[in-house]
Amino acid sequence: DFIRQANKLCTVSVAHTNATYDQAMEGYHAGAVNTTHLFNAMSGFSHRAPGTVGAAFDSGAYAELICDGEHVCPPVIRTAFKVMGDKIAVVSDSLMAAGMPEGTICTLGVDTVQVKDGRAVLPNGTIAGSIVNILKEIRRLIAFGIDENLAIRCSTITPAKIIGAESHIGSITPGKQADLLVLTEDYTPFLVFRDGFCEIS
Repeated sequence: DFIRQANKLCTVSVAHTNATYDQAMEGYHAGAVNTTHLFNAMSGFSHRAPGTVGAAFDSGAYAELICDGEHVCPPVIRTAFKVMGDKIAVVSDSLMAAGMPEGTICTLGVDTVQVKDGRAVLPNGTIAGSIVNILKEIRRLIAFGIDENLAIRCSTITPAKIIGAESHIGSITPGKQADLLVLTEDYTPFLVFRDGFCEIS
């Protein structure tokens, strides 16, 4: 009932949940159009209990996927892209520790998070969030074997579609907002444009 009302106002996402396949599908049928952090903190996919992941695969909805290679391992990332294609939205889930060196300590709500062994973890070792940005994730996706064009599309226009903003962001098209990151061939930032004006070189 909540989803039926809320989807009139905003994008509704099936998120961290232990829902069964049938329960999750009810959510999609009620109007949820997205899945938050596919595979993470949700009922997984198995041959007799497809869970929330199976429902996401079957639903036709979009799915956000943290592609740092830590939250979801590369073979599973490849499988998700094979199943969902450009219905995947690459998201960072990065914390304030993003880009910071080993040993950095920050907070997540009331919890303490430390950068340890290339990941942000809680004191008990649970992954707390990511320390990479979308550009690094695109580089990693290509290294994992994901098609370059698909990785870029899933990092740009797909997220814009999920929030209903594809008419003015998400692709280089006349009339859209000119926020652009220009990269060299090895994906090193070269120029940044904001609202059509160059900010760095």
